[in-house]
Amino acid sequence: MQRTKQSVKNASFAIIAQIIQQVLRVVVRIAFIRVLGEYLGINAVFSDILIALQLVEIGIGPAIAFSLYKPLSCNDTEKVKSLMKLFKKAYRIIGIVILVAGVLFMPFYGFFINDIENQNMASLNTVYLIFIFDTAVSYFYSYYRTLLISDQKKYLDTAIHTGVLLVISILQIVLIYMTRNYYVYLAIQVLGTISTNFIASRVAMKQYPYLKEKNVEKLDGETFGEIKKNVFAMIFHKIGGVIRDATDNLLISKYIGLALSGIYSNYFMITKALNTLISQVFSAVLSSVRKFTCNAF
Repeated sequence: MQRTKQSVKNASFAIIAQIIQQVLRVVVRIAFIRVLGEYLGINAVFSDILIALQLVEIGIGPAIAFSLYKPLSCNDTEKVKSLMKLFKKAYRIIGIVILVAGVLFMPFYGFFINDIENQNMASLNTVYLIFIFDTAVSYFYSYYRTLLISDQKKYLDTAIHTGVLLVISILQIVLIYMTRNYYVYLAIQVLGTISTNFIASRVAMKQYPYLKEKNVEKLDGETFGEIKKNVFAMIFHKIGGVIRDATDNLLISKYIGLALSGIYSNYFMITKALNTLISQVFSAVLSSVRKFTCNAF
């Protein structure tokens, strides 16, 4: 019964929060188009490039999250500590790899912009580096959010994300009209990423104080092998996701132009919002199913 209540609570929070989040994103997008519309295409292209770079994650997050369900259900704190240590190490390496790979790719992103000769390259490079940094830093401390979700406390993660998004959205709208500066818009976006993960990490530390302990056992070979097997199984899923989500704007920008790429991104945002709403509900229930099967592992 408790698991059912938690599932309903998580799903309810997810639905309400997702509606609020999408309304905020639409309002910010309207302000962005009215003031900084010329950057809409660049915003879409760089976002897709960064989605492609996230392929280096190869499903490590979901694989470790799956392994967290049982020890969280059975209060095996030592196993949770071991898994979170692995999670922390893996995600920090991934963040660094994305940062390095993104910088190395910088001379080549122009291939996807058909009118690159008409662009201010110094400005584009600065914007691109901010996008790279935002994506790389998102992997630092984000594993704490996964821990909360795996332990049927997605409502906490949802509340944190929605609260930060509300503040960040207000700041972006106000400063877009005050400064009319794209760099300011992006800087606030980075601030939002850092703030969300940092607050989530503080909340997780209070929820699971044993994570502060220095004595952490080495993860057993069986669990590590299971994680590797699940990561391998997730690789093709990740590749398919990148092909589905990170190619449209690149192809449109390459063969048609940045302007139409920006227009397409507006419609894609709507369809993505609907898909996200549905996935949030299933995500809220998933950890409950795993907890119910604890004794079956």
